[in-house]
Amino acid sequence: MKQSLLLFFLLFTFGFANAQLALSNDCNDCPSQKVTYQRTDIKIYPNPATDYIAFQNPEGRVQEVVFFNLVGRAIRRLPASSGKNMYDVTDLSRGMYLIQLVDVKGKVITTKRINKR
Repeated sequence: MKQSLLLFFLLFTFGFANAQLALSNDCNDCPSQKVTYQRTDIKIYPNPATDYIAFQNPEGRVQEVVFFNLVGRAIRRLPASSGKNMYDVTDLSRGMYLIQLVDVKGKVITTKRINKR
C-alpha cells in the first residue's frame, strides 16, 4: 500500500516537473500575443504550513485552488480571487498534501506539495 502511494505521488508530482502553460488569447498564429508562463512563477508559502497557505496571484490568472490528499482525492476546492491571498488549512490533519492551481480556462498552472503540521 505504501509503495502504491509513493509511486502515485512520484508520478503525480514529477509529471508536472517540465510542464509549461501557454495562454494565447485564442490566436495561435500571433506570436506577439502569446504569453507563456513557467510553472515556477507562483510560490506557495509557508511550507510547512500550520494555519494557512498563501500564494501570489500575478495578473489574477489563478481561478481555483484544489487540495488533494496523497491518494489523489480532491478534498477541497476553493475559488481564488486576486484580493484573497490566504487560505485556511487549520482543519486539515497533519500530513502531506498537493495543491493545484487552475487558471480561468480550467488548465493546471502548477501543482505543489506542502506539508501540514
